[in-house]
Amino acid sequence: MIDYAVNLVNISKRYKVFYEAPALIKSIFPFLKSPNSFDILYALNNISMKLDYGKCYAIIGRNGSGKSTLLQTIAGITTPTTGAIKVNGKISTLLELCSGFHPELTGKENIFLNSSIMGMSKKEVLEKFDKIIEFSELARFIDSKIKIYSSGMFMRLGFSIAIHIDFDIFLCDEIIAVGDLKFRNKCYSKILEFKNNNKCIVFASHDLEAVEKIADYVFWLERGSIKMQGLPSEIIPKYKSENQ
Repeated sequence: MIDYAVNLVNISKRYKVFYEAPALIKSIFPFLKSPNSFDILYALNNISMKLDYGKCYAIIGRNGSGKSTLLQTIAGITTPTTGAIKVNGKISTLLELCSGFHPELTGKENIFLNSSIMGMSKKEVLEKFDKIIEFSELARFIDSKIKIYSSGMFMRLGFSIAIHIDFDIFLCDEIIAVGDLKFRNKCYSKILEFKNNNKCIVFASHDLEAVEKIADYVFWLERGSIKMQGLPSEIIPKYKSENQ
């Protein structure tokens, strides 16, 4: 019997970073690196983790540490170079602010577009349509083209759609941070509700207060590797001492 939501075993993601000297420099110094010269960059380096249902996991780390790549790998958006990943359940994601939206369509039209991209049928969208708008608090602007939306409004609509998908695992990047305090707290309450309903929640954040508030377990990434992991009360003070 499978007793986990996500299991990552020795996951690595490598990229080749190529170098090419300007033409003038190469003509003067032909011994410089050619266009075929490159270095290897590890976005993720030998990551292993087992994520359970009914738990909320936070991923912390400085910019460029691999947080977004890790979420994209779990979501199946990015394929790991090496290692094995197993996902036991349906995933809903909120990873990029404007992902799945078209600026020339209205909020209402984008609900149908984004929901269909996320795998919802038209019948499901119609059933949940009013609840999506109600949670987003965007009824006043729902018939306007979303190119006029602020980043906070994008977040509201994206989060509202994502949480109304029938999912087992919810992946969320830093996006919640762009909302106002009242709506952020509303989102955090919803995440805790999902956890209590035995969903698996994984979110990346620089908001350490939110991590302490809702996470059960923390992974601290640095240069694509897990530097430390454990309870928020154990990890956050050590992270703060090195990064603040």
